[in-house]
This record gives sequence, C-alpha cells and structure tokens, in this order.
Amino acid sequence: EIAKTLDVHYKKCGSLVIGFNEKDREHIELLKARGEKNGVKGLRIIEADELHELEPYVAQDAQCALLAPSAGIVCPYDLAFAVSENAATNGADFHFNFKVEKIEKEDGIFKVSCAERTVSGRYVLNCAGLYCDEIARLAGDLLPFEIIPRRGEYMLLDKAENKIASRTFSVRLFGSVPPNVRRTLLTSSLMQQSLATR
Repeated sequence: EIAKTLDVHYKKCGSLVIGFNEKDREHIELLKARGEKNGVKGLRIIEADELHELEPYVAQDAQCALLAPSAGIVCPYDLAFAVSENAATNGADFHFNFKVEKIEKEDGIFKVSCAERTVSGRYVLNCAGLYCDEIARLAGDLLPFEIIPRRGEYMLLDKAENKIASRTFSVRLFGSVPPNVRRTLLTSSLMQQSLATR
C-alpha cells in the first residue's frame, strides 16, 4: 500500500532462509518462532525436495529452508527519495551535516542540538544509519539496542541470469567466517522494471 501511494516499485516475491545442516535448522526454527510472534503470516519450514522444486538453482546439499511467502523487495534508492519528497511536501525540515550531541524533551517538544544550533519539533525521525543506536540512547530510548555492522557485497547479474532466483535467498554462514559476516543474500532486481517504466 505504501509503495503504491508513493509510486515506488515493489515486488512480492517471497523469501527463503536456507539451511545446510542441523545447526542451520535450529536457527531456522528460531527465526520461524520469532516471525510468528511478530505476526508474519504463512511462515513454514520446507524440506529439500520442495525447496529444489521451488528453486532448482539452490545447491543440492541444502536440507531445508524457512519460506516466507509474504516477503517482498523494493528499490531502496527509489523508496528513500519518495519518502523524502513526501516528507518535504508535508512540511518536514531536513538538517544535514548535523552531528547530534544532545536530545531533550520538554512539554511534548523535542530539542535536538549539535555544536552550532538547536532545532525543535514534535517528532524526530532517526535516520542515523549505523549510528541510530547512539541517537536512540541520547533520546532516552527505554529499549536499548546495539547496531552491529555487517559487511556485504552487491553483485549485479546480467538480466539473462534472472532465472537464478525467483525469491530472495538468505544463507547463514558458519565456520571460519568473521563474526560481523553472518549471511549472504541473493535476490532478483527491480532495476530493469524501474528503468522500463521511466
């Protein structure tokens, strides 16, 4: 609905978290339970036969997968621009190169300060990326969390290879992998669709 309202390309393609051993299966079962607790509909664990029927290019030694049929993909760049344009149209102010040092709330109004100035408003949108946990702490977040950066790579395949993945794949990595690298993703792209309609 949001993608339609903002005129952003969205594709409901489903996703798979793929498991290759019993340790992976345990993790997949935890993900399923967490997803169900969060209200994700239609989650189920599928075995190797169904997995390979759905996605023939998945490695033959894959044993199981968590199928989330409600998952989808969106172009993150298009979405960021669309949300920003919508916010500006609705009167939002943007403050760039503004290193937040203090956040206070007084009479329902937030005061956000950097070294040079203070801005205030009824709402504050935390867009600090890898530093959003620090901003949340400054705001007195009652549910503290920590961002653990992940490394990854983007690879753009020729459109002739689009058949490789009709869903988004997530493969958990174990063994001698660095602790900040947890999984690899493979998904189809909306780029061809985006370019074709502009």
